[in-house]
Amino acid sequence: MRSQRAWLDPFVGRADEMERLLLCREGALAGRGRMVVLAGPAGIGKSRLVEEFIIASAGPTCSGHAVERVAAPLRLWRRLLAGMPGGTEMLERELASLRFADDAGGQVDMFDAVCDFLRSAAQPSGLIVILEDLHWADQLSLGLLGHLNAELPASRLLVVATCRPEAATGSLAPL
Repeated sequence: MRSQRAWLDPFVGRADEMERLLLCREGALAGRGRMVVLAGPAGIGKSRLVEEFIIASAGPTCSGHAVERVAAPLRLWRRLLAGMPGGTEMLERELASLRFADDAGGQVDMFDAVCDFLRSAAQPSGLIVILEDLHWADQLSLGLLGHLNAELPASRLLVVATCRPEAATGSLAPL
């Protein structure tokens, strides 16, 4: 009977990946945040794994996604923050001040504000941040992600990102 059920289950073969994601979630809840990148070709089940993980973890979640041929600066983050109370207002305020800042530190200040906002939102019960299709993200969005990644270890944030293999380089590595 077990083998018949396995054949019917559309989520067969992902138990190890799911277990690793749930362990990462436990670590984030304990204040050891991190980023996990699920890399693989189109259609292999990255988004499906993320969906099942969200259900299994039953924790607060926010998500954003990049879109092919839409390289609008920070679109990924705008979508993510739009789903959070006060997120859009905070980002628009930071972007407005960035437009008038003529020093290179303006972008870092905006990155810091977004990171602080997410870390605050993760208190006390943690927060799962889902970023889909990083291979289509603009450079500013990736810069913000790199900035956030550096601040994750002392947070209750778990960032789960998906991308195609060609984008999984440097600090972005598959699970």
